[in-house]
Amino acid sequence: MGARVGLLLIVVLGIAVAQECTEPPRDDRRCGAAFGNARCRPGQCCSRNGRCGSSSSHCNPRSRCAREPAVVSEAAVCSAPPLTSGRCGPDFGNAGCSDGECCSPSAWCGTTPAHCNSRSLCPAATTTPAVQPQRQQHQHQRPSRRQASSSDGPIRAMSSCGNSRRMVALTFDDGPTPGATEPILEVLADHNIKATFYLTEDNTGPAGCPLIRRLLREGHMIAHHSKSHPQFNLPSTNLRREMESPVAWIAACGVDPGLVTHFRPPYGQLRDDQVQEISGRMGRRRFVIDLWNVETMDSDDGNTNQESIENVKRAMGTIGVGNSAVVLMHDYAEGPRIVDAPDGNALVQIIEYFRSLRYRFVRMDECYAQCDAPRCFGNGGPTHWASVFDPDPNGVGTFPAE
Repeated sequence: MGARVGLLLIVVLGIAVAQECTEPPRDDRRCGAAFGNARCRPGQCCSRNGRCGSSSSHCNPRSRCAREPAVVSEAAVCSAPPLTSGRCGPDFGNAGCSDGECCSPSAWCGTTPAHCNSRSLCPAATTTPAVQPQRQQHQHQRPSRRQASSSDGPIRAMSSCGNSRRMVALTFDDGPTPGATEPILEVLADHNIKATFYLTEDNTGPAGCPLIRRLLREGHMIAHHSKSHPQFNLPSTNLRREMESPVAWIAACGVDPGLVTHFRPPYGQLRDDQVQEISGRMGRRRFVIDLWNVETMDSDDGNTNQESIENVKRAMGTIGVGNSAVVLMHDYAEGPRIVDAPDGNALVQIIEYFRSLRYRFVRMDECYAQCDAPRCFGNGGPTHWASVFDPDPNGVGTFPAE
């Protein structure tokens, strides 16, 4: 009798697990009964915590749903023209990728090992005769700095969430850095705030992987801030290396690089052709380019935390209370830390300042979701140093360069 009950229980559990993964995949990669019975993408499993992935923490005997079978015909999966969003595979109309790119297990086009591996939805793309002329034009006829190509998409960029919105996004550049990022996370947790962290590969390397995973566990947003933090406007900058290497690094940390959809240029500097390549080029992975309109100056030599707070208030005097703010700070250990300077915890005071103004704290993806156009800006903007990109073509910045 006991054996029969046990067998019946196994059968019932098996049916329940199977029924957990019957609906289409979600964009946020959550799955199982708690998330509308969503299934995962091909090659992925639904972990015990309801997250899709292909690692051993997702695919194991305790998985809520077994690995989704790979699609039988790779050619059919990637038979449609590339999308401007850089997405691909069966969940995106069977869109393919540009020549030389693979469709990653998480349905993003790219050329890094995270995209091209044994679990790729589609291997490196090759041009078919039906689309060859158009694709060759895209590859070989690069637009000049002042003339956009017919294959360019709209520039997606932001320096705020727009006017008439009481929203503030706290952002941190150059980390994550052991010893510098953790105190910031503790403050954010104490105040129940989610922020955005722009990752710089060479500042932390493999040592930053546990922190990247912690950022995601705690609900923060991770974004791209280059490999080596160069001045992008200089001819010596290798754009492809600076953009692609961090994607592979994030994947090596066990994190889905498809989560990284926003990019902040070091020093805010970009040439016109780089803006188009990073955000507007069709058939390639496209990023939203993030700037800011409130600069704390916390990384400047000799800057005190009280000066950082005054810089925030001065910027808000230009922006106007009631309009949105994107606050630039840093979590790089070699610079002044905004949470532990002798003159007080500036981050706590900045949070209290915006709360006193009845602002809502948001991540940058939430901020951009409020925008009515691909270029999103309001009052204020990034400081107008030479070569700083401003999403507002007529912008004057929060305060001019001295």
